[in-house]
Amino acid sequence: FDGYLRNSVSNLGACIMNNLESYFEFLDATRESGSINMFGAPKLLETTFGLSKNESREIFKAWTETFQKSF
Repeated sequence: FDGYLRNSVSNLGACIMNNLESYFEFLDATRESGSINMFGAPKLLETTFGLSKNESREIFKAWTETFQKSF
């Protein structure tokens, strides 16, 4: 991921950063499935990956920012 994304989640730990692509792929697949309203995705990240509330929110925020950059 580019520097922009790395800067947007800079307060997350190294382990989270190393898995960021996996989290984004999970979020992409969840979005494409249409199985949930994506505003519930942070909680899904928490329960699926054992993340803290803050970690899951920061990952979700960074993921949503990838859509803003494409406009």
